[in-house]
Amino acid sequence: MKIGIMGGTFDPIHIGHLLLGEFAYEDFGLDEIWFLPNGNPPHKDTAISESIQNDSAENDAAQQSNTVNGAAEKHALQSEREDLAEMTEEERALLHRVEMVRLAIEGTPYFKLSLHEASVSRHSYTYRTMREFNRDYPDHEFYFILGADSLFAIEQWRYFKEIFPTCTILAAMRDDKDVKDMERQIHYLSGKYDAKISLLRAPLLEISSTTIRERAARGLSSRYMVPDKVADYIRRHRLYQSVSEA
Repeated sequence: MKIGIMGGTFDPIHIGHLLLGEFAYEDFGLDEIWFLPNGNPPHKDTAISESIQNDSAENDAAQQSNTVNGAAEKHALQSEREDLAEMTEEERALLHRVEMVRLAIEGTPYFKLSLHEASVSRHSYTYRTMREFNRDYPDHEFYFILGADSLFAIEQWRYFKEIFPTCTILAAMRDDKDVKDMERQIHYLSGKYDAKISLLRAPLLEISSTTIRERAARGLSSRYMVPDKVADYIRRHRLYQSVSEA
């Protein structure tokens, strides 16, 4: 199987993430796109509000039809929900981010939720995740989807050289990155590190998770920037209401 990998904090997941996955799926003939919420990324802090509602009844873990290794991950997520009141703020924030991804991809059979990185006990590093995927799924072919900014910064990633043998990188175009600059960077990385990299052409949407969080903090709607179910979830659980920074 040809698997696209979409990693991120997804705080929250938005339409831009989904479109990127859809274009990768179609343009490269992929079988599935796996969305991997980062549990403890080394470069970001969570921004979920402290005012989290202790109401897990509406978040039935049995709805996990779009999961990788569904039974095990379903059980892990359900166990987390049962202990919601005893969780740290960081753990509750992770649970909300995972739930929003699940809601966003519902109804799209080739979009899958993977909880491989959904742990706050260790930092999430791409090289380690991709190495483990190759070990656990030796018959799969992996395509790692990243943005233009990440393509130019990848040499700053931890053990970045170990990523290249594990996957083909799909680098998404952005209007503020010239095609020739992208092609030069791909040529440079391919030549120096024997990396397999292709351009992923997708529409640029001026939507960011930061903007969504800021709007929620001001009591404004996130509709049309996120799927309706995610917008409802944010409103219902009063997420991001203590956010004060960009």
